[in-house]
Amino acid sequence: MPSLSELLARIQASPVRRVNVTGDNLSLMDYCTDGPQFASGRFVADSNAGFVINGCQRQFTVRDSGVGGWSNGVWYQVFSGKAGAPREHFPAIKDECGPNTTLDKTPASREKPYPCIDSDGQYEVFVPAPTTDSKGPAWENGPTSGHGIPLSKF
Repeated sequence: MPSLSELLARIQASPVRRVNVTGDNLSLMDYCTDGPQFASGRFVADSNAGFVINGCQRQFTVRDSGVGGWSNGVWYQVFSGKAGAPREHFPAIKDECGPNTTLDKTPASREKPYPCIDSDGQYEVFVPAPTTDSKGPAWENGPTSGHGIPLSKF
């Protein structure tokens, strides 16, 4: 069974949503097979991680998340509402991430609905409320605002 970082590095365009990485590092590329390897076209939202080893990611977007630091990367990375984002710069700077677009807050967004269990122990689909001027994971300071839809009505 591959590790989480190995699995994520092998699946292009695989989103990472509502994840809380409690270890020191999160590697987004495969170091296990002739590493490091390329991986591109990724998206992270509503998550927390320690130091992110980005590798050779291209076309990468991170929204409303927090990280302890960020390394590497090549083409067109966007960071919105993310604590720990690398600085914005165009064009790319040798030995540094970039080019990067960095927004302190996300002007407007809405997380995707996800399955959960309601207060009665029944499965439902939770629909997060739209947000404006957000920064960091929605769940970091309490429950995410929104509403649940019972599976019988979904």
